[in-house]
Order: sequence, then C-alpha cells, then structure tokens
Amino acid sequence: MKKVVDKTVDFDLLGAKGDPLVITLGFVIRARSGGWTPDEINKVLREAQGKGYDHFLAVMHNHCNPKDSQ
Repeated sequence: MKKVVDKTVDFDLLGAKGDPLVITLGFVIRARSGGWTPDEINKVLREAQGKGYDHFLAVMHNHCNPKDSQ
C-alpha cells in the first residue's frame, strides 16, 4: 500500500492494543508534535476511514514507525 503522505510518526501500534480510537489519537498527537500540517494529518485519516478495520490498520501501519528504544 502506498503512503498517503511520505512521512511517519514515532508510534507503536502494538501499544494501542488494536483500539482504533487509541491508534487515531496516538497518531494525531505524534503527527502534530512532529510538525505535520493539519492537511497532512487529515489526508491520512480520510484514507483510513470507511474501508474496514484491516484497511485502517494498514494505513496507520504505513504512517507509524516506532523508533527502537535501545
């Protein structure tokens, strides 16, 4: 799947336990703090909506890249 925006945020989807609300909020918070524009954030969220849970996770996975804590 192609990225909607060619950026990622430091967010581990596994820590969100699969909850779409937690994933969405975590993504938005980290994207804002990472300097993403509102338009970039909205593009990702619009792409993630309305096509089922698996599609939502795939879009979020493409835009979340947790940094290694080691």
